[in-house]
Amino acid sequence: MAIAALICLSGWSLPGQTSRSASGGSQDREIAKVVIKSPAVAKRGQSLTIPVEVKVAKGFHVTSATPGDRYLKPLQISWDKGALVAEATRYPEAVLRSYPFAEGKLSVLEGAFVIEQQFRVPANATQGFGAITGKLRYQACTERECFAPATVPIQFSYDIR
Repeated sequence: MAIAALICLSGWSLPGQTSRSASGGSQDREIAKVVIKSPAVAKRGQSLTIPVEVKVAKGFHVTSATPGDRYLKPLQISWDKGALVAEATRYPEAVLRSYPFAEGKLSVLEGAFVIEQQFRVPANATQGFGAITGKLRYQACTERECFAPATVPIQFSYDIR
């Protein structure tokens, strides 16, 4: 089973909000889709790595974890406390692109990419099924402009054995 979170933006609106054009029509656009395959099998006293797949819509990009401009917000994943302990996060290698709105090249991610999240399973963790929740914070842009930063909830289930 895969759990997906959709990220939608319209101009400067936040995910899930709708902006209206002069004609009154909706302009919502799906920017990215986040997929985490679950359940993940976890063993007590060991580590596991969860791939967090992000697919960015054509014509858009998101800033990387190191965007290269102090005004842009970095891509960031965070996890709530739970049975699994979040450790190292490995963000994908970004590409450097020039845009009319920026003085230098920016570090961005386009298309589909994977964030690898490492978790530690404590030796005394309770066995059985559970879920961990978190957030993906990102800033989406087009060739001409960047949108307000947004946060989308993410989640995956696990089976501790």
